[in-house]
Amino acid sequence: MTRNIYRLIESRVSWDYTFKLSDQDVINELLFWKVHVSKLNVKCLSDYKIPSVVMYSDASSFACGAYSCQLDDKIFHKMWSEDERKRSSTWREMYAIKSCLETFQYQLVGKVVKWFTDCLNCIHIIQTGSSKPDLHQLAMIIFSVCVKNSIYLDIQWIPRDQNVQADSLSRIFDYDDWSVTDGFFHFIDDLFGPHTCDRFADSNNNKIASFNSKFHTQGTSGVDAFAFNWVNDNNWSVPPINLISRVIKHSVACKARCTLVAPKWISASYWPLLFQRNMLCQPYIADMLEFKDARDIYKHGSNKKSLFGSDRFTGSVLVVRIVP
Repeated sequence: MTRNIYRLIESRVSWDYTFKLSDQDVINELLFWKVHVSKLNVKCLSDYKIPSVVMYSDASSFACGAYSCQLDDKIFHKMWSEDERKRSSTWREMYAIKSCLETFQYQLVGKVVKWFTDCLNCIHIIQTGSSKPDLHQLAMIIFSVCVKNSIYLDIQWIPRDQNVQADSLSRIFDYDDWSVTDGFFHFIDDLFGPHTCDRFADSNNNKIASFNSKFHTQGTSGVDAFAFNWVNDNNWSVPPINLISRVIKHSVACKARCTLVAPKWISASYWPLLFQRNMLCQPYIADMLEFKDARDIYKHGSNKKSLFGSDRFTGSVLVVRIVP
């Protein structure tokens, strides 16, 4: 990974030309090799290791996915942000590998990983770098993660028709990919916070460093919020509509503090869990706020057709403080 250094060298006008180092990419490469040259400047030609983990990854125009049978069938999935969707297909394939590798890096420490992708460009870029800065940066990150965790990455091309499962994962569309605005979160966090865990989020929209996600993704503290006991956290919860009832029941069962954001839908199945027949709040509800103007509350994620975050949502929004 010395492509930027060589680019600088080739720009010299004479053999004894003196460079002024101002290119940050060149500086980063020099700093990397300063730390790692003694470790990486050796290769045992007779050394051969059998892969202990096999990974498959793929990327579509709206998401990426990866899986490995050796990691307890764990699945990686990520919806693209608006900016990421505009990137080239090669960038998305590279980013899928980078993100998945970062997500599972601690389970891959010291292992030989066979990685299959149906993108030929990725193999060349990971092995030799790229003249395109954004792709070269991803290659450097992949290289750095492998060095840091003693991961030997053996990447290989696979025909698309043999990468069916990863392709299917990359085509999973999260129709519940919407969230609340940062401003609204901070407003509520000042009232009922600080919150310590975002129970329904992903790497694109988490409001708190600690968060649970539907699939394995970068930075997640765990998959499936209901698999954890919430009692030791002050929980922030903006769940899909079909999970609101379960959120209330889980909070009560865990005796956990939780701030729940939900639309004010009187006919919804979760309504009796909020109010008694006399329209008094259930005893485990400590406070409730109603916002009649939802224009600055919800925002779209990848699903631009979602009701939440659009002008079509005209109802009120409830912020429910659960303290069992």
